[in-house]
Amino acid sequence: MNQINTEATHSLVTEILCNSISGEYAWLDFKLKFSGNNEDLLHDIMCLSNARHTGTRFIIFGVEDATWNLKGIDESLATHDIYSLVNSQVWNIKPIRLVDTIEIDGRQFGYIAIADSPTKPHYLRKSYRKIPAGAMYTRQGDVNTPFMRGSEVRSIEDGELEHMLRERLGIDKPILEKIENLLAQTEK
Repeated sequence: MNQINTEATHSLVTEILCNSISGEYAWLDFKLKFSGNNEDLLHDIMCLSNARHTGTRFIIFGVEDATWNLKGIDESLATHDIYSLVNSQVWNIKPIRLVDTIEIDGRQFGYIAIADSPTKPHYLRKSYRKIPAGAMYTRQGDVNTPFMRGSEVRSIEDGELEHMLRERLGIDKPILEKIENLLAQTEK
């Protein structure tokens, strides 16, 4: 399973913020501030962790939505609260993430980095407020799969689920990589 290197992640976040990225992507979500809305944050983490992207995914706090102006955050990002929120949930497989802050040009920015992992899909096994147990969410382009409402049955598209399962099971990997993975598993 992929780990997150703190130093490399700091460098990548700095590069993202200093190179005037003008938009969000399947791997990148900007927030002006950490609102404390736990359902929305868990939803964002699930969407990004399940997104079709090779590489680390980010939620960066301190960037104005739509204009992408760098504002910074006034409050210190409650890294402990975010870790506690994610760790207190009953996940099928918890996404690996790093929560940290970085200073650029005298302004603080917070971020959540979510490692690329073949263990998709990530979902909650126990409902949390408006997130039902077993609901799978992803991100297509810069848009999250919306929350389910009432008795509505909506989750990710079948093609997205198939892609996640193919990745999880290693179906599309080259044969030598499959053999190496099997040998590594038997050594454990």
